[in-house]
Amino acid sequence: MTSTFVTASGTVFMFDLRSKIHRMIHQWVDEASTGGASIGSSPDGHWIACGSDSGFVNVYSSSNVIQSVHPHPDKSIANLNSRANLITFHPSNEMLCIGSSKQPAAVRLYHIHGRRVFDNFPARVGRLGVASSVAFSPGGRYMCVGQKSGRASLYAIGHYPTY
Repeated sequence: MTSTFVTASGTVFMFDLRSKIHRMIHQWVDEASTGGASIGSSPDGHWIACGSDSGFVNVYSSSNVIQSVHPHPDKSIANLNSRANLITFHPSNEMLCIGSSKQPAAVRLYHIHGRRVFDNFPARVGRLGVASSVAFSPGGRYMCVGQKSGRASLYAIGHYPTY
């Protein structure tokens, strides 16, 4: 089991947590990071996403990251205008939800294999306030966005049949 952390400067540390002594197994720098804001890894461990203060999110293949101190991202997502501090992978490893808790409606869904951001979310699903958290249900059918107002919005993702 590994755990990954990002610093404000964009340096990423990976630690092995399987033993009593947690040792660092790799250190690398998020490309063109203007300040590390968040980090997340896919449930299968194949993808790592790093959010920055500028709103960019870099998506890396774990196998590429391990081989370099300065890996090149597989994709740079530039669809946010403020700090990308919310990153959550879908349980199927097919999607990534990115967001910012600095602006209203600043949540986007990115399809990993299609390498594109869905243009119909959140624009066509109603009002979305300032997000504070994002989570998917275990089967991936639902996505919940917690908002700073205290409300939560629940969205059904029709492609996935189970809770």
